[in-house]
Amino acid sequence: MPTTANVTDNTEEGTITDDGDENADGQWFVADGASGFYYITISTSDLGDTWDLTIDEAEFQVIGEGSPVGNWTAGNGIAMTYNDDLASATLDAGDYTTGGWKIFVNQSFDYNLGGATDGTTALEFNNSTFALGSAGNYSVTITTADGGVTYTATATLND
Repeated sequence: MPTTANVTDNTEEGTITDDGDENADGQWFVADGASGFYYITISTSDLGDTWDLTIDEAEFQVIGEGSPVGNWTAGNGIAMTYNDDLASATLDAGDYTTGGWKIFVNQSFDYNLGGATDGTTALEFNNSTFALGSAGNYSVTITTADGGVTYTATATLND
């Protein structure tokens, strides 16, 4: 796959680079700062002679045995709410245990995030889970500062 692909959205032409394609699978998340998060897939079935571009709105959900959902069944995720900055999403309050959980997209494990909830460590795509040191009622926020190339997460214990 080439590192760039020219795309047109009927208003202007642009270039998508592989910088945000964390696992080199032709899929990106973009936070455009104006209208929210998008899940972009570029694919080819003829070795690059033609390309298919799919742009879907992305909804983040929390799932897993340690999450308020309490299980890993796709389709049961609890949706996070996009914040006014359009670069973050939050699940305001939920009861978490010390078990593992993830943030995934559009009720599918095709693209999921896990890792540390310290607010500074870049999250891992399609790899690790989150785990909290103690059970309790937490607010969880996922944030990007670079348009969706990297994400961080925080988990704040509610009083």
